[in-house]
Amino acid sequence: MTFQPRFDPVQVAKYNYILMEFAKDNPNINILCVATVDGFEVTSYSDGIVGSHGRVAAIASSMHALGNVINTEVGLGDCQNVFVEGTMGKAILLAIPDAENNKVLIVSARASTNLGMLLTTAKICCQNLAEVG
Repeated sequence: MTFQPRFDPVQVAKYNYILMEFAKDNPNINILCVATVDGFEVTSYSDGIVGSHGRVAAIASSMHALGNVINTEVGLGDCQNVFVEGTMGKAILLAIPDAENNKVLIVSARASTNLGMLLTTAKICCQNLAEVG
């Protein structure tokens, strides 16, 4: 039996709206996922990509923890973003600056995506998600 926390359905619906708007404004997006820092998927969006967003959430949790360790070791403070680039695209993991500081946004985009624009718009999306709570 696997433990899966329950999330407020109203909050999840608001998150879904924000993710849909973000995806609409950024057509190169493949996957968006809001996850807890301990690895649970809150909600997600994908542009026809088949896969387990739950696995992505769990992996992102580990990446965020590693980012925190690296930042601590080199004196950079708390981890805000983790960036990964592959031959087929880019992925960014961003801390959502809500009151609890316990959620992250995972963004996967096509290789042709401008990283600066993606990061800028993803930060705005995180701010919008933080305002929901």
